[in-house]
Amino acid sequence: MGAALLCLALFLGPGKTVYVDAAAACWLQNGTARYPFTAIQDAIDAADEGATVRIATGYYAPFSLTKSLHLHGAGIDNVRIVSEDGAPNLILAADGAIVEGLSFVGRGTAGAPDGVGLRIVNAPHALVLSAKFPFYATGVELVNR
Repeated sequence: MGAALLCLALFLGPGKTVYVDAAAACWLQNGTARYPFTAIQDAIDAADEGATVRIATGYYAPFSLTKSLHLHGAGIDNVRIVSEDGAPNLILAADGAIVEGLSFVGRGTAGAPDGVGLRIVNAPHALVLSAKFPFYATGVELVNR
């Protein structure tokens, strides 16, 4: 992973686009369109403030967003963030972050939803656009400490 982050630093600068595709088969993952990361968290960790993270169709693990990035999914019916243990996805002090085109799938059921899909902590200007939260009791929870 360290080598991938080093490669990314050589190709991407501030405000650039970082790519994620769960189906990417290449061992080299530097976040470019040709060699996308397979995990959203890897893209978040490698991206500079202000970058856009383009997320292809697929199933992904939860993430913690600690930078002002634009997470742009391929659509709420195409990109699913699945929480097996019920832990929420987080936006932590990433004021100005944008999350768009994602479906956050919880461990609850249609008859018994459970947990929080996205917890936004100390980021009053974060923006959530076009998102779904199936099987969560609460879609978005705002916390200001």
